[in-house]
Amino acid sequence: MADRFVVSHLRRLPLLARLSPEQLEYVANAAQVLRFEAGELVFKEGQPNAGLFFFVSGRGVLSQAGANGQSFEIGTVSPGHYVNESALFVETTASVTLRVVETAIVVFIERQRFTALVADRPDIQNSLQLPKTPLSGGSLRRAFKSQREGEKVLASFRAHWWAFAGYLWLPLAAAALLFVLASLAGESLPGLSVVLAGLGFVVPGLLVIYLYVEWRNDEVVITDQRVIRIRRTIRTVSTNISEIPIASVREVNIAIPPTDPFARLFGYGQIIIKTSGDTRNLVLETVPDPRAVQNIIFTNRSRHQQAVAHQNRESMRKEVDEFLGRAQPPQQDVPASSGSIRRGGFLRMRSINEKGQIVYRKHYLVWFAHVLLPSVIILAGLVLFIVSASRLSGDSTLGAAGIGMAAFVIILGIVTFYTADWDWRNDMYIIGDETISLIHKRPLWLQNREDQILLAQIDNVISDTSGLVNSLFKMGDVKLLLTGTEVQNAKVFKNVYYPQRIQREISERRRQVEQRRQEAEAKRQRQAILDYLSVYHDSLKDAAQDVNPNPPAGRPPPSASGPADSTRPPGIPRVRRDD
Repeated sequence: MADRFVVSHLRRLPLLARLSPEQLEYVANAAQVLRFEAGELVFKEGQPNAGLFFFVSGRGVLSQAGANGQSFEIGTVSPGHYVNESALFVETTASVTLRVVETAIVVFIERQRFTALVADRPDIQNSLQLPKTPLSGGSLRRAFKSQREGEKVLASFRAHWWAFAGYLWLPLAAAALLFVLASLAGESLPGLSVVLAGLGFVVPGLLVIYLYVEWRNDEVVITDQRVIRIRRTIRTVSTNISEIPIASVREVNIAIPPTDPFARLFGYGQIIIKTSGDTRNLVLETVPDPRAVQNIIFTNRSRHQQAVAHQNRESMRKEVDEFLGRAQPPQQDVPASSGSIRRGGFLRMRSINEKGQIVYRKHYLVWFAHVLLPSVIILAGLVLFIVSASRLSGDSTLGAAGIGMAAFVIILGIVTFYTADWDWRNDMYIIGDETISLIHKRPLWLQNREDQILLAQIDNVISDTSGLVNSLFKMGDVKLLLTGTEVQNAKVFKNVYYPQRIQREISERRRQVEQRRQEAEAKRQRQAILDYLSVYHDSLKDAAQDVNPNPPAGRPPPSASGPADSTRPPGIPRVRRDD
């Protein structure tokens, strides 16, 4: 019979939530209870994952080795947390190290025992609540607007339902107030009483719809490439989209607000995603089942790292086979044409320069705002010129003075117009293959500033559109959060057209930079191995020549001392036996 202690805790695993008591007891035979003292390792980075670990008590710290060899914490494991769920189904390698910092009791489910027990029970297989992160494949349908080609959506969720239900007291209070006012109006103002009673139904209904739509408009999407938060607000008519590449995630923490009793009652919390240092790059509020979300992000990040490592090994294997002559070298791809260069038009806000870089300018509404006053000055000068010219025949002195004044006003307006136009055209945001340049020039070379940012330094890209006018004309800001920086120190593309498209362009270029970096690192490692093989191959040739530098062309003559000894190494004489 299965251990009651084990069964009671296995019920808390989402994977086994749909199993019957009899099925759960059967699966419990694959589990065992382990005890870890403070300082002990549960598993180590780089080792094969043996199965799932469920913490009953105690606490552990997840850490990972950085590029400089130093380990840094990326998360904690507390009572009720579980790790390595995917290890029950596929062979994986630990991408992090789990060290116990407080004496822990852990329920461990070994993969081999689990698969052996479940293999003969189709009923259990059909009842398993598989992880949200798919074991293989995945849906390729377009689930959101900025989804990339081939990008797989692993999870998509909104804030906990309490984020909506917790504000329903507002329409109830509004209804109560309106009905009280209607009753006070009474018979003295029957018309007003009917209107207030009607509003007692309409206003709360509209408030409920508003709160529901606000709740539905916030969404978090986790894909195999990034974490995306989409926030839309009706009141301010704003859209804010923030995303972090999954490869940049260093730490995922859960915070339960201590002053919110409903957080523990309904099981929601806050997810804090960090990329480097102490920067809180992305904070997800009122997340339902935050532990499951944390597990999805960590599992996805581990799979991403394993996929990169597997791809590097395959590339290395191919190059080694080519070096040893066991495979034909691949044909070089013919580079594709970069396409025609789209130069900027009069009010073009997006163009491609001679280097193939994308050049963005501010929204044309900004241009209109800049040239409005100069246009008014030019128009006033033209009106003054027309009026002065009409009076020239009557009073030549006054007419000539008016024409002169009009010419001065028109020239002033033209100069001001040119300056404003020049100012707009020389505020540029240039996106290249490796860098982003923010160029702000002022007329007469005053206050010129140019910031150049490496795409590899960008951790988070945020697009923000706020206000009715901005939403109608698709004008907003794009914020670039560099490694270790806060939102207030972000580099900003201000007042650009269609900021979501610019965000997608930067995100895609950032992904390409990361791919090139990984390919360069893998190529460096492969080249080191090939150099080693080359040296080893040359050393074998040198050793063979040292053993027999001038081999005879024909069959060697028989030795005078007797037949050759096939067991003796070459060049070593046999020991003569004394009679």
